[in-house]
Amino acid sequence: MNAVRMRIALTVGWVLGSVGGSFAQITMNEGDGVLNAPYRGTIDSLRECSADIAYGEVKSQVEPSIFCSSGNPDPCEITSSTIDVWVEGTWDRSVLRMYEGLDASDSEIDLTGTSAGSPETVFADGTAKRFSFKALSTKTLAPQTFTIRMRYFLNGIQTTPTRIITVALITGSFCASQGESEAFLPGTPVLDVQVGNAKLVVPVGQTAEMIGATFIDKRDNIALTGISTNDVLFPGAAETVHIQNNDQFRLGSPAAAKTDWGTPWPGYLVGYQISTDPFGPDGTHYDSQTASSTGAVFRRIDFVRPRMQSEFSPATVQYVYDNGFDNHVIEIRDRADQADPPAPVNVITLTPVAGIVSEISTSDGRSWEIAHDPTDGWITAVRPSGGLGTRLFEYNSAGRVTRVRNGANALLYEFSYTNDPNGMLTLLTEEKRFVDNALQTVVQHEIVSESLQRRKEYVAPGQYRQFDFNYDTANNLKHRLATITSHENVNGGGTPYTTTYTNDVNNPTGSMVITQVALPDGSTIMHDYDAHISGQSVDFGFRTKSTRTGTDDGSLVTFDATYEFFYTQSGTRLFHRPRIVKQRDGRHNQPPDNLNTEVTFDYDNGGQFVDDFTDVRGQDLNRLLSITGPVINTAPRPPERRGLGLSMKMTRSFLPMFCSDRKPNMRRGCFAPSSLRTIHCSV
Repeated sequence: MNAVRMRIALTVGWVLGSVGGSFAQITMNEGDGVLNAPYRGTIDSLRECSADIAYGEVKSQVEPSIFCSSGNPDPCEITSSTIDVWVEGTWDRSVLRMYEGLDASDSEIDLTGTSAGSPETVFADGTAKRFSFKALSTKTLAPQTFTIRMRYFLNGIQTTPTRIITVALITGSFCASQGESEAFLPGTPVLDVQVGNAKLVVPVGQTAEMIGATFIDKRDNIALTGISTNDVLFPGAAETVHIQNNDQFRLGSPAAAKTDWGTPWPGYLVGYQISTDPFGPDGTHYDSQTASSTGAVFRRIDFVRPRMQSEFSPATVQYVYDNGFDNHVIEIRDRADQADPPAPVNVITLTPVAGIVSEISTSDGRSWEIAHDPTDGWITAVRPSGGLGTRLFEYNSAGRVTRVRNGANALLYEFSYTNDPNGMLTLLTEEKRFVDNALQTVVQHEIVSESLQRRKEYVAPGQYRQFDFNYDTANNLKHRLATITSHENVNGGGTPYTTTYTNDVNNPTGSMVITQVALPDGSTIMHDYDAHISGQSVDFGFRTKSTRTGTDDGSLVTFDATYEFFYTQSGTRLFHRPRIVKQRDGRHNQPPDNLNTEVTFDYDNGGQFVDDFTDVRGQDLNRLLSITGPVINTAPRPPERRGLGLSMKMTRSFLPMFCSDRKPNMRRGCFAPSSLRTIHCSV
C-alpha cells in the first residue's frame, strides 16, 4: 500500500486493502486528496525545510459537487439563498482555514464552536457556491482530519453533504527529511537512479507496485465548468499534491480566475495545470498525451518537455507503459537521440512480476533487486547487484518504517511509534541508531501535554540535551509554535533559554509566517514581508527583510530582497512563481564603508516569442539570464557566494528552478567566469 493509497484511506476511515495480484498504477491509485502543510513540530530537518513557507496547499471546493439522480435531474442547482456550514468536532484555525471564493480570495468562514444547531451561514452565488480550504501548519506527523457539514437546498430538496479534509505535513512532496535519525519519513529516498537525463527516485511511502508512477488526477467541477481540482503525482514524489489551474493566476474571467487576490499562490507551490497537463513552477511541461482506459479523469504523464514547450517540441524524458489499462511504467528513457548531434538513448528499465516492480536496471549495466511485502506492498529490500549497499526495511501497521538493516541483517536504525488520536501508529516516540558498535537511543520525543512537546537528544547513554516546544493552546491555535526552550546543562538542568515566536496567524489572509523572534540573549529578529497590494489586507507571504537588533549593539539587516509578482504592468496576472530581482545585506550603502552589496537577477524580458505554437513569451518562462553582483572580497569564491555576507539561501532555491539549458542533452546550471562579476545562465 503506497502513500497515495494510504492517504485516501485516511479520509474515509482507514480501510486496508491487499496488494495481491496486478493493480493499475493510475486507475487504482488516484490522488490522495490530502492538503500538505508546513511542519512546526520537533523534527529538525522538517521544520527547517518549511520555515519560510507561509502556508500550505490550497484546495478549491465548489458546491454542488455531485450529479443529480433521476428523481433530481441535471442540472444540479442550489435553490436556497443561503448555505449553513459547521464542523463535527473541534476546529483549529492554526491547522486549516475555510474561505468563500477560490484560493481563499474572499471572507474566512471561522467554524470555531459551530454545530448543526449553530452553524455559520453564507450566501449562495446564484445556483452554485465557491469555497476553498487552506492548510496552515501542523505540529505532528499524524494526519489531521476535519469533517465539515453543509446544509442547503438542491433542486428544491434539502441536502446535507459531508466534506472530509485531511491535513498532513509537507514531506513526500519534495520537502523530505534526510533519513539518518529522522525516522525515514515518507519522501526519504531509498534509491536514486540516474543515467543521462533519465532519472528515477524511489522514496519511503511508495510501494513496489507504484515505483515510477506519475499522473494527474483531474476532477472537473460539475456545477461550474472551467474549475477543476488537480491532484498530481510528480515523478519521484511519495504523495500527490494539489496544483492550481493556470487561470487561477489571473483576476476576472474565465471561471477559474480569482474574484480577488486572496491567496495568490499555494504557500507550497510545486506546479500548475494547463488543459490536461501539469507544469512545474519553472514551466517544465509534464505532457499527458494519454488518458487511462477507464476515462479522462486519470491521465498518465508520457513526456517531460522543456519549460512551457508544446507537445510538438522535443522531450527530455519519456515514460513507457505496459498497456493502456494497467498503466505501469516499464521504461524511463531520455531523448538523447533528439540531441544535436544525436547520442544513444539512456534507459532505466522497471521489470514487473504480476504488475509489481521486482528489478530496476539501467542501460549502463547497473541493477537493483526490489523485494516487497505481499500483503501491503511496502518495499522490504533494495539489493544492488553485487550486494554492497543492501538495505532491508520493516514497517508498522500505519506504514511507518520501524527498522532498517544492512545486507548482513545487522540493525542500523530502529524507530518506535505510538497511536495518534485516530488509533494509528504515527506518533514518533524514539529513534535509535547503531553508534559505537551498539544500537543506542539518539532522540526521544515526548508529548507532555497538548501545549508541550519535548525533544531529548542523547549525547551519551543517560545524558541528553532537552528542548521544550510550546504551542498556543490558550488561543485555540494548538499547532502554532509559541516558544522553544533549551537548557544549559544535560538532562534539562541549569538555566533555561527560551526563544519566543510571534506570528501573524490572525491575519485574514491566513499566513503563518514568523514576524518576530525574541532570542534568549535579549536580542530580536524582525521579519518583514512583501507589501499589501491594491489597497487590500493581502500579501504574498514572501520574506523581504530580516533585521537583528541587539541589546546594546544596534541593528543589522541580515537579509533584504526585492521580488516581482506580476508579469504585466496592469497587475492582473501573476508569475507562476514570484521571482527575486535584487538581494542585499545590511552593509549596502551604509556607513562607514558604504559598500555595494546588491546582487541583481536579470530575466528574459518577454520581448521575443520562444514557442509559436503556445504563443508563450519569455516572461512566462521566468528564465534567469544572469546574476550580477559585487565582489567584496577579492579572494576566489564559488559563484553562488558572490557578495560576501549575503544570505543566499533563497537565491539557491531559485537557481535550480530558473537556470537551465533549452537543449535537452545539455547539463542544467549557471557558469561564472572567474574574472567577471556576472554569473551567466545558459538559455
